[in-house]
Amino acid sequence: MKPKNSHKTENRFTRRAFIMAGGQITLMGILASRLFYLGGMRSQHYGTLAKENRIRLRLTLPERGFLIDRNGRPLAENITSHRLVCYPGDSQNLQEIVDATLSLDFMVLPASKRDSLLMTLRHHPRFSPYVLKENLTWEEICNVEVQTAHLPALQIEKGMKRFYPQAEIFSHIIGYVQSPNPEEVSSSGFLRLPDHRIGKRGVEKSFEDHLKGVPGFKEIEVNARGKLVRELSKKPAIKGKDQVLSLDSSLQQKGHDLLTAHKSGSLVVLDINSGEVLALVSTPGFNPNQFIDGISHKNWDFLRDNPYAPLTNKAIQGLYGPGSLFKMVVGLAGLKAGFIDAHKKVLCEGYVDISNHRYHCWRRHGHGPMSLIDSLRESCDVYFYDLARRVGIDRIQQISFDLGLGHLTGIELLGEKEGLIPGKKWKKITYNRDWTVGDTVLSSIGQGAMLATPLQLAVMMARLVGPGKAITPTLQRHPETSFKPLAISPTYLEQMKLAMDDAVNNPTGTTFRYRIKEKKYAMGGKSATTQVRRISLEERKKRVRRNEELPWKLRDHALFAGYAPLHSPRFATCVVIEHGGGGSRVAGAIARDLLLYAQQLEAFKK
Repeated sequence: MKPKNSHKTENRFTRRAFIMAGGQITLMGILASRLFYLGGMRSQHYGTLAKENRIRLRLTLPERGFLIDRNGRPLAENITSHRLVCYPGDSQNLQEIVDATLSLDFMVLPASKRDSLLMTLRHHPRFSPYVLKENLTWEEICNVEVQTAHLPALQIEKGMKRFYPQAEIFSHIIGYVQSPNPEEVSSSGFLRLPDHRIGKRGVEKSFEDHLKGVPGFKEIEVNARGKLVRELSKKPAIKGKDQVLSLDSSLQQKGHDLLTAHKSGSLVVLDINSGEVLALVSTPGFNPNQFIDGISHKNWDFLRDNPYAPLTNKAIQGLYGPGSLFKMVVGLAGLKAGFIDAHKKVLCEGYVDISNHRYHCWRRHGHGPMSLIDSLRESCDVYFYDLARRVGIDRIQQISFDLGLGHLTGIELLGEKEGLIPGKKWKKITYNRDWTVGDTVLSSIGQGAMLATPLQLAVMMARLVGPGKAITPTLQRHPETSFKPLAISPTYLEQMKLAMDDAVNNPTGTTFRYRIKEKKYAMGGKSATTQVRRISLEERKKRVRRNEELPWKLRDHALFAGYAPLHSPRFATCVVIEHGGGGSRVAGAIARDLLLYAQQLEAFKK
């Protein structure tokens, strides 16, 4: 016989069992649904995550394009280098990596920098390589392989390093490459790669898009410790394009050798017909190879504080009063305006009075009767004082612009200076004062506020003696450029050439002593000596000190602009020696040697 409450107890047990069974079924259903979701609907996503736990995608940098001179000589190339890198994401114990790194014989660091290295690795992108040391020697490579075989996070990688074989000679025009700064890195992921360098100055920067190439990648499989198992796939990087430049290494070397006898200077040589820059030198220079892996503080301080400004490309950034070189501009303005003919004479008594002020000629007792040709040959100041007063600054300014002064030349180098050809509008804006006759007179001999770069003066010379076109300079070999015709009569240009022939090859010319004596190589041109300070009347009367006796910074600049050969010009040049003294004696002698050398080069006889 069953107990009285057994039926109720049995019913209660049945309900509980049913509830528990229902709960189990519900949980199993939820679990099954989740498994279906993860294993079915989301299987691709989680499969990808699992794959990423064992597969790494690593970008590979392209080799940078070479820079080559017109004759095939390398100016910037790539050499093989080895580096020690760390992949922090391949290790769970960064302290172990730091300890292993610092145990290497060549990686000794003070205690203060050990914590810094550890902190850097912790904040470094997980699977991005961090360079511990560049340019490993063979002994260092062996040391790493022996001591760190058990640490896959440390690896030796082979890469390419930029190298400049002619270093200082081409430093200003070629420039250099460096690691990108943080702002540049943020714009592109592959810029974080340890081997990556971008152009920072010179042609390296100007032609960056042309030289940098296209990155590739490789997909590799690693094990649980992050050690390489195999390479799964690979897309090769595409090398940057080689760039052939218009420069001639031999002529550049010759120009550099001629300038190194002086503390500071620059020169340019142009092909008059094509506008190709054959040489562009600024001294002193610097070694661009020092910048590739980061220049030391000591070397940077030396370059930055050097009084002769080795980091400045004086050929395109140096600004100088053109001095007597500007007399050709004034002469052309007078011819074009019809105020003179080339043979009408003006008396030079050593000075001229204009607007209650006396302006002196460089020859104290004057030159006597002077025509335009005579005054350019002997560089008479009084002739151009009087001519400029009559022609006016507006006409002079326009001819200046036509000849390439007062604005950028367009050469493929960043940082070029515009120079300055002052006029009425400029003075009103700058000083809120009206232009005066005295300003025009001072401008007539290239003094006052007037400024030009050596490249602009070389362009001016190329346009004066060239094929009647507005030649513009370029660093590209065989440029595809059509030049605009000059708005100057060929007759007037021919008279300028006659005057520059006389200035060099006539016995009374200012540069006669420094001419090229071989007739088939003869040159023409004009010298200038520009003051860097005002000479007082007392000094002018006493002539107590020669230029060479003054402190270097107070000496005159020496300039010469010329061309060769005389009767069929191909080469135009401008030489500037900072604080060098006499234009003919210093700059003229360098231009003579440079133009003679250029004409004798086999490369230019073809």
